[in-house]
Amino acid sequence: MARKLLILFMSLLWCLPSVSIDFKIPYETPDDCTPKQYFQFSSLRCQNCGTPGQTPSEDLLSCVCQTGYKVVEDKGGLNTLVCENCDTASSANTTSSLDGSFCVSCPNDVGFNTNTGTCNSCPDNYFATDRRRDGSRLKSRECVPCIEDTNSGLTYKQSCQRCHWSFLFNDTFCSSCSKDEGDYVISGGVCFTETRLIPDAASLYKVKYGDKEITSPFFQFHLRAAQAVCQENSNFTACQLLGNLCVMLEYTETGNDACKQYTDLVNSKSSLGVVSDVNQDWPIVMPWLFYQNSANNAPEVLDKKDITQQFQSNEDMNFVFAVFTLNGSFVGYETSLDVLQICKDRPSKMASASKFATTYQSSCSVAVKELMKKPMLLYDMYLVLDKTLYPVPLLLENFKEGDEKVNEGTDREKWKLTRRFFVIDNLVGGDQWIRYPEKIELNVRMRSTDGEIFPPMLRIRYKELDIKDEEILNGNQDASFAVTYEMDTAKIKKDTEVFVCFSPLES
Repeated sequence: MARKLLILFMSLLWCLPSVSIDFKIPYETPDDCTPKQYFQFSSLRCQNCGTPGQTPSEDLLSCVCQTGYKVVEDKGGLNTLVCENCDTASSANTTSSLDGSFCVSCPNDVGFNTNTGTCNSCPDNYFATDRRRDGSRLKSRECVPCIEDTNSGLTYKQSCQRCHWSFLFNDTFCSSCSKDEGDYVISGGVCFTETRLIPDAASLYKVKYGDKEITSPFFQFHLRAAQAVCQENSNFTACQLLGNLCVMLEYTETGNDACKQYTDLVNSKSSLGVVSDVNQDWPIVMPWLFYQNSANNAPEVLDKKDITQQFQSNEDMNFVFAVFTLNGSFVGYETSLDVLQICKDRPSKMASASKFATTYQSSCSVAVKELMKKPMLLYDMYLVLDKTLYPVPLLLENFKEGDEKVNEGTDREKWKLTRRFFVIDNLVGGDQWIRYPEKIELNVRMRSTDGEIFPPMLRIRYKELDIKDEEILNGNQDASFAVTYEMDTAKIKKDTEVFVCFSPLES
């Protein structure tokens, strides 16, 4: 009897409708989240920040307490962040501490900013602190003066730092950029006499993005200081910075601008003998930007036969990039053509771009917000030949001579070759403009069927994007990278050919 009941029960179970589990989830990224949401990576979905007083963190991966709220509890899990309003926790004239962990009142002589919910800034040459040196909390924020040879810095006034040597005038230390005699000004964080700087002019700071011209805050802060320190001290970083500013003008000289200042200094350094004993175009204290001695003769550079190495089919062509920040600091070397490839794929596919006699092409659609996140670096490209570096000239299609883009055409006699380039410009244009290379091509011309080559040439065309336009900011842009081989005017096609196409690249 029991056996019959079990069989009946199992039969009833088989008759019940099956439960379907849907394994598919929406594909979301942090960029898909609204301004009030964070990306919950445990579920790969955008979620709302919980109670009032919370806001998404800067990396969009969690919620944090808003300014004016202190953290009561944060266990790092779902709905475990508790924020408390400092105004209701104590009294008016209070805000959250600098680390957000408690509430602190504002100094009476500084005051409270009702618009921002924070204390007003401390006076010049003071820094704000909410804790004593032993870490104990203060009830009221203090503005601590910086004395002797220190100041509170130009940007983050969180401690006293030794000021730049240019401020150290006898016993006055660095309380101000002044002296009894003469007019002194601060430029680029350095104290100068006005006569040491090139004359201030609005045209110095103009940068063109397509047919639009803007005044760049980065140029305003750095240009005159970089020129002065490079000229007087041959300071390596300042000279690199000045050269970088010329690169950001796409090498196009329009009056008394960064490129004119760079060229004038190159000529003056050359007259002093401060040049390389190998390359007369390259003063050893400055970046090499132009082929000065072959300014109107690109064929002379491109048709050189001094690369004697014979490459074998499918052999790696080794390239190296000297890498610099926009501020002029040397970062180091990169040894992969990945530097040139905005379109990412499997490392094995991307590595095939460096295989000799292998035609390579990749293209993709990349999110503008991804471009905005990339670090801004500048590069000098070289081909590695045994233990020597051979410079790879740059043909920048955006370069203008007068009103003509001479590098867009096929007349090599008109081409103007340069050296340094960037992949992303997301600093110079402030919060309005960015630039990226919509086309990069590395061209290798064969001069024999035995694997001998002329100097490779890098060709770049930049595109400007107005990120104030919401449609552009939230959209995608096309990008491509190619490695081509040719002999005379005919393209060489080898047995090994790689062609890579991409669907739109999601961040």
